[in-house]
Amino acid sequence: MLAPLGRFIDISKRDALSGTPISMSHFAKATSYIAVELGSLSKFQPESMSQLLDTVLSQHNRTPFKLLYCHGFSGVEGLKEAYRLMESGKHIGKIVVDLSGQPGVMRMYRPRPLFDPRKSYILVGGCGGLGPRLAVSLFANGARNVILTGRRGVVDRVDRLTIESFIGDEHYRGANVRFMAADACDEHAMKKVVEAANAVGPLGGIFLMSVVLADDLFVNMTPEKFETVNKSKIGALATLENVVPIHQLDFLFLFSSTAALFFNPGQSNYNAAQSFFDRYARDYSNVISFAVPAISDIGVFAALRASKNSAALQVLDALACTSSELCQQIEEAVARTLTGRSQHVPYVIPELNWKISYGISQANQTSIAHLVTHVDDKDHDKESTTEDPVGKLITKILNVDVSTVEDTVHLSSLGLDSLSASRLSGVLESELGVHVSQLQLLGPVSVRALRDLANVAAAKKATTLNGVDSQRSDERKLALITDTTFNCISQVDALDDTSISAGDLIYKGIHTTEPTIFLTGATGFLGRSILSALFDRFPKATIACLVRASTPQQGLDRIQNACEQALVWKPEWKDRIKIILGECCRERLGMSFEDWEWAVQSVEWIVHAAGVADHLKPYASLSVNSTSTKEILCLATTYRLKAVQYISSTNLFAFSGLETISESHNIHDLDQSTFTGYAQSKWIAEVLCERARGRGVPVMVIRPATLGGSSQTGVLSLDSFVWRFVLAVCEMGMAPNVPFHFSVTPVDWCAGLIVALGACQQAWHVPVFHITNPEMFTWADLPSMIPDGVPPCKIIPLEEWQKEFERQVQNNVRNPMVPLAHYVRHVRQTRVVLPRFLGENSRRVLGEGFVECPRTAGEVGRLYGKELLKHFMASSKE
Repeated sequence: MLAPLGRFIDISKRDALSGTPISMSHFAKATSYIAVELGSLSKFQPESMSQLLDTVLSQHNRTPFKLLYCHGFSGVEGLKEAYRLMESGKHIGKIVVDLSGQPGVMRMYRPRPLFDPRKSYILVGGCGGLGPRLAVSLFANGARNVILTGRRGVVDRVDRLTIESFIGDEHYRGANVRFMAADACDEHAMKKVVEAANAVGPLGGIFLMSVVLADDLFVNMTPEKFETVNKSKIGALATLENVVPIHQLDFLFLFSSTAALFFNPGQSNYNAAQSFFDRYARDYSNVISFAVPAISDIGVFAALRASKNSAALQVLDALACTSSELCQQIEEAVARTLTGRSQHVPYVIPELNWKISYGISQANQTSIAHLVTHVDDKDHDKESTTEDPVGKLITKILNVDVSTVEDTVHLSSLGLDSLSASRLSGVLESELGVHVSQLQLLGPVSVRALRDLANVAAAKKATTLNGVDSQRSDERKLALITDTTFNCISQVDALDDTSISAGDLIYKGIHTTEPTIFLTGATGFLGRSILSALFDRFPKATIACLVRASTPQQGLDRIQNACEQALVWKPEWKDRIKIILGECCRERLGMSFEDWEWAVQSVEWIVHAAGVADHLKPYASLSVNSTSTKEILCLATTYRLKAVQYISSTNLFAFSGLETISESHNIHDLDQSTFTGYAQSKWIAEVLCERARGRGVPVMVIRPATLGGSSQTGVLSLDSFVWRFVLAVCEMGMAPNVPFHFSVTPVDWCAGLIVALGACQQAWHVPVFHITNPEMFTWADLPSMIPDGVPPCKIIPLEEWQKEFERQVQNNVRNPMVPLAHYVRHVRQTRVVLPRFLGENSRRVLGEGFVECPRTAGEVGRLYGKELLKHFMASSKE
């Protein structure tokens, strides 16, 4: 954004401390970057610092500076008000408290540090994930000697720099940190760790953080899988008992898991080990077993989120917390134990919106009912009669007078954070019957939207809708109600960067035989087919794949596993794939300095196929679809101009109410009030591409329709709504009597067209392409697709079908549509007509090179049927 010869003065510290690199290409316009750190200036050049302060003071004496924003308070009561203002997060500028008029002597209490600086502390298994963050928390709370162990004793570079810079501060003088390689189950190695700890100070406490996962269905569990997990937990604890007198420690902190509290499919071995921890802590007055929730930003759960997208993970995501929030909860648990044995709680369960876990298994309604917030009926009726119960709750939790703000303001703008969102979610559900998750509250949800939901819940409190409890019918309904106060165009304006322009950059086109291509989403259902199609057309191409992984080999393994599942992997690809470690959600796609420099100089063609597809989450949870597109466009306009194919979706128009959509349809004419969060993210990304194209960047938008499976192998994406619905009908043996028309586009045909369009020079003059199968199906066509072995489906009225579906949901009967039950209930009341998409541009541009879509009613349909039958038979045996 700087003009030629411009100067950028940076007063922040975060990037410097984390070692964030800067691309040298930014300095091509003779710009200057200046970092200001007053602490270093006063330390290394105190004379210069003194002169600066004298100059500032002299200037202030001549012409007093004017405060842009100031909040003044006086006295002890004023101090309380000042803290309340800070907590609300509504202030701008400085808060000043004048205590000069306070009579008498004020004695300020200086608390004793939580951790004894004379003692040492060990974090077993702490070299990765949460460990480095917890170590920083220990130092901030008094500890001065901390040892982190791991199998290799290696800590991530950024984590190491953060710790070293933290303890290098003069306020933490004398702090020591050591990283040691030690297997938690190796008694000899752990003895050395304990000896090292005692050498710098008496051992005060131990955090047992080791974890190994071996998830599988219970019927597939083997003794080896139980032993593997138990060894990392119970085995490590037994080793500690042999090398340390547990009862002499100030505390032993065992990392259990909230997964042990409810039915989390596939983790029976893990849950058993955690349950042992929970029981073990009861026999000691200094042992804490802490039910750690999923951590959203680091560790095992963050890695699972990166590689999988199951319904259970989405539920756990709503129960997750950040690493900083977890460290604060750990401090509170340790403090309770250290303040006296009478205050000790052996098994600590954090306060969360536990009812969300009902979405994992209906059995949780019994197993964790004691953790769900309840209020008695009398108080509930009394509270419901208040004039504005929603406003009262928000005022109570956020300490904000709701009557003084516009009801269109988003809750996040009123100071709502993840902890207060979790609390508000639980209170809304228990007191008003409004089902809103923590994640949804952190999205674009306004006060007005919550009031509307509360009114709906109050109106339906005592009624029954088609035999289904109204509260169950409204479950997670907010996900299907669009917040009309959300402004998509303002989001575009915030993301758009006018420097994303062709400018003076040279576009050399795409090499016809050995192109260098940058691909995102290569491990996804469509992405792996695009990778295969690229190599089919360009066997000598170099394809750089952006992958979330710890090492390049791990990244390559992820791609290979995904392609093998799709039956498309070829060993010779290994030599042509360049692994780029990164994440779409981060600035510059999370790429290293070296990889970014290579990409900006070498890449000719970008295929952006990565994204998060979830029609139930708000935009705040799906904004990566938009922000990643901006980063891709930045890459395309750095150093040399690159061609960009953005993979959007026809689901942008799903609820538009239009019968037909052409490729020339103006997306600015769409009614944004019908958008889901997913449609909002895709609309914003498309407009960013539209603006970049207007500035000369070669950008092509591809909108694939619903993807079915491979026309060659029959491999399906069984997470697709269409296949879930088809399987649900087959397993129930009945279908609703509704005019349900659907179309499935073969994923390999779609990928082949994407590559063919990218390789066609004429195609880059066309802004949008629809890739869709024109062949439509109804329930009557199912028998031709599904072979013998599946009982025939009978057609029944919609109301009867939904009553049977509800019965299965309530009885925990296996049904592929159960995770989307709330969506099925909503559709019951709202008739959704899916548009017909016209896609003639690809046929016109490719001419004779255009390949017709394989007919699904023929051999392709039978291939799909075999895959569905295979899944149906597997489900029948369970």
